[in-house]
Order: sequence, then C-alpha cells, then structure tokens
Amino acid sequence: MEDKVLAFILQYLGVAKVGDTPANKGQCVGLVEMWSDFLQLPHTWGNAKDLLANADPKSFEIVNNDPNDLNQFPPTGAIFVYGDGWGNGLGHTGVILTADGSSIILFEANDPNLPAIARHDYTGALGWLIPIIPVPPTATATTADPTPPVTTSTQPDVTSVIPTPNPVTETPPTITPPVEKTSTPIPQVPQTEPATIPPSNQAIQEPVIRLNWFQRLMRFLHL
Repeated sequence: MEDKVLAFILQYLGVAKVGDTPANKGQCVGLVEMWSDFLQLPHTWGNAKDLLANADPKSFEIVNNDPNDLNQFPPTGAIFVYGDGWGNGLGHTGVILTADGSSIILFEANDPNLPAIARHDYTGALGWLIPIIPVPPTATATTADPTPPVTTSTQPDVTSVIPTPNPVTETPPTITPPVEKTSTPIPQVPQTEPATIPPSNQAIQEPVIRLNWFQRLMRFLHL
C-alpha cells in the first residue's frame, strides 16, 4: 500500500482542482474520491463528515474512532474522516500516510489550498475507512484423467514366428572373438568460464529507489 500512496501523492501533490465530479473538484472529498478511483473502488457520496456512514462495507472496512484507545490508529492508505467540528460543519477528510496513537500525517486538499501533506491530531475524528483491494480471480486448473486409456496390442505372438532350430542338422554359429581396438587419446580443449553479464542496475535499484523516495518523504516530515 505504501507504493500506491506514494504514486498517488507524486501524481496529485500541488495539483489544482483534483476531483471526480464538478462539485468536489478542489475539495478534500474530491481528493479522497480520486484515491478511491485510483484503487478502483466505488465512489462514496456526501460531504466529508458523511463518508463513514455512506461507505460501501464491501469496499471499505469501517472503523469508528475510540478516543480512549491510544493503540487504535489508521494504517497507510486509509481515508480519515473528521466530523462537523471541521470544515464549517461539513467535516474534513484525507489519505493517511502514517499515524500513531496521538497524531496522523494526512495527504489532504481544501480549496483554495492545493493538495498537500499536513500533521493533525484526533480532535473531532469520527474514524476511517480502510480500502479493501479487489483480488483478481485466478484461473481454474483442469484435472486430467489419471487413468490412461487401455490399448489392445495387434502385434503377433513372437514365440509363434521364431523357428525352432533342428538339433540334428543345424550347427551352432561360430563365435568370433572381438578384436581389440586401439584408443587414440582425444586432446583436451581447455575450458574457459563463461563471461558473466552483470545484472541490470535498473532492475536491482528500482525497489531501492522507490523505498528511498518514501524514506525521504518520511524524513522530510520528521518521522
């Protein structure tokens, strides 16, 4: 999920009018609905404070905030929801980067402010939505018939076509001793080790680069 959140931030950080409807473009709800679109999850209608009540439970795990439980906090990628104490009574929302029991780091928008990263506490928090990522269907393997087909041989009986030697008139064959062969030594060709091709630096460093971007982002936020 961290990779998806990072890709989403790099795509929309500082971009104006982010949203998927004319009404939510530039708003906090517009940014989180684009996050749902990014994850191929259904749209959740309503103002920010309504998202927890209106979310599809088949697409999101709905978690109500417990202010007395410091061990309860949202995971990366969750949609965080504030109540009517925020946004002039409409609430507020954003995408979680990281969190602990006392504060959260949120990717948020609030027109005219462009999408940005900010730290908040849990004051006025209603809860959060944890995306349930669809799992693609796997192909069903067909089971082969374990019993092979039985075939009937049409070959004639071998014993019926081999003639029986006549012990009176036939003489045993003469066995000629084998002639020794002289062996000529084969010259040994020196073997050289195959040249090793170093693996592509891009293939090795790609996950490291991705991880370093996330670490640098966290360091920038003093985490």
